[in-house]
Amino acid sequence: MSKRKYDKSIREIEDKILNGKIPAGQLLKDCVLRHRKDLEHAHKRGLYFDHEKGTDVIKFAELLNDFKNEPATLFWWQKLEYYYFFGWRRKDTSGRRYRTMYCSMARKNQKTLTRVPKIFYHSIFESNYNPETYIVANKEDQAKICFNDVKTILDNNEDFQELFRKTSEVIYSLEDQSKISFLTSNPKTADGTRPTYGIIDEYHEFETDEMPNVLRSGMINRQEKILEYITTRGFDKSKPCFVNEQKLYIPILKGAIENDSIFVLIFSPDDDDDIFDPKTWYKGNPNLGITIPLKDFKEDLLNAYQKGEQSFVEFKTKNLNIWVDAPTIVIKDEDWMKNFVPGLKFADFEGKECIAGFDMAMKDDFAALSLTFADSVRKDYEHKIDFEENVEFTTFWWFWITEDSIQKRLSEGIFQITDWIKDGLIEVCEGNYNSHVQIQKKIIELNKFVRIKKLGYDFAHIGSIAEACQSEGIEVMEVAQRSFIANGVDDKGNKINEGLGPVIEWMKELIYSGRYKHDGNPVIQWMVRNVIQTVDANNNVWFQKNDKKRRHKIDGVSAALDGLAMIKFEKEEKIVRFRQLG
Repeated sequence: MSKRKYDKSIREIEDKILNGKIPAGQLLKDCVLRHRKDLEHAHKRGLYFDHEKGTDVIKFAELLNDFKNEPATLFWWQKLEYYYFFGWRRKDTSGRRYRTMYCSMARKNQKTLTRVPKIFYHSIFESNYNPETYIVANKEDQAKICFNDVKTILDNNEDFQELFRKTSEVIYSLEDQSKISFLTSNPKTADGTRPTYGIIDEYHEFETDEMPNVLRSGMINRQEKILEYITTRGFDKSKPCFVNEQKLYIPILKGAIENDSIFVLIFSPDDDDDIFDPKTWYKGNPNLGITIPLKDFKEDLLNAYQKGEQSFVEFKTKNLNIWVDAPTIVIKDEDWMKNFVPGLKFADFEGKECIAGFDMAMKDDFAALSLTFADSVRKDYEHKIDFEENVEFTTFWWFWITEDSIQKRLSEGIFQITDWIKDGLIEVCEGNYNSHVQIQKKIIELNKFVRIKKLGYDFAHIGSIAEACQSEGIEVMEVAQRSFIANGVDDKGNKINEGLGPVIEWMKELIYSGRYKHDGNPVIQWMVRNVIQTVDANNNVWFQKNDKKRRHKIDGVSAALDGLAMIKFEKEEKIVRFRQLG
């Protein structure tokens, strides 16, 4: 590192993070390494580091009286955040480099309280006309936590009382029209605001990015603006917090994406860390032993482990800051990705026989097609479907969605859909209906490349697709969308399969044992995360969407089950109780 004016205590903190004296996950180390790399090279991009600007905020924070009405003492990680965030500047304006921040750590480490000195510093010293700060949370009570912290610090610092007044809902300046207030995640609450500082508190709870986007749009033409996302990790990997962390924030730390306006600070264990190793605990909890009593933490960990999976999952997520699928999720991400085969290509299956499953939706859902191949090394596959424990399956998926429903999906927070369409993972059907013609054309095209022996489908909305497939020599049969059917016939006397309950259990067995191979398609990965299992009074199982708002889609899983049902009942040499076309 070249010689320059630099805070010695910060350098010591950095060294301890990198040499292991401070237990740190790799993502925190990456933050330090990014900073040090930029000290050497960021000048080429029009950036520079101002030691005085960084220490100004630290000194300011240490002058404040804390909750006990005593001079504040900053934690090491707070100094690191303030120094990095405010120290980096832009040559063209001398203003701050960072406009956005993502900060993630476990609960009770005072990540919310850490915003308070920044709020006052921003409101008093940063060059903005009538600065406006808004603390935003999914619920009003959560937003008020940070707002009430600000009011308490105001009460404990007489100098501030000469500058600010407060009500139950706003802190405002006597000298100008600047203010500090709170909002909920409903974008309508931000109408008429012109924020200079927005804090998205517990970002993992936000269903969409609509509110952050409203705040960001209100910051246009505002100087020295800040949009901060602070959070503990959660369970739902379909929400913006997980998607953005994986797609944007972590790649920034890893150097895969260059974005000089975003500061990322993540405290979390590494994937291979032992949950019961004390070093792991500190990685997600920089204040362990300070604001979090070590004895209490140990007791909570033991209690959560002994209570069972649900409590243990909640502890790992909230108290260690680890992304963990909710306990209701049937197929966990790690189990699904255990079946991922890097380099697997559909092109390598030319001429091979497969079984298709199809789930059709006319307007609102995805239409989905799956093609499942048995282990290609088995030479008797064409004549007999044999499924011993060593036989593996490989499945590929195709998806369709209506043009008119794309915006709805985006508004629900499924904003990765634009990338999936761009990458060719989803075909768009013009208008507001999934096109039978477009879909059957694709199936016929695929059947010329591989040999589709059978296609199992849900009768709803199938229309002309089944007939078109039959004309191509594909045996098509309806798969009853029920958990269990006792007598094997429907109310009209048609023979149908036993139901999907046994197929669901078989699919889970294949996935858990690593015998259901796939190419890592992110669309089906998202849908698998959305599946939960219900059990009726007779212990019959069923898959359904993981929410009441129907934003979580599982159409690709449904298609795969239809295909596996065709295989399973033939494999067991039972009467194939499907409803045949015609």
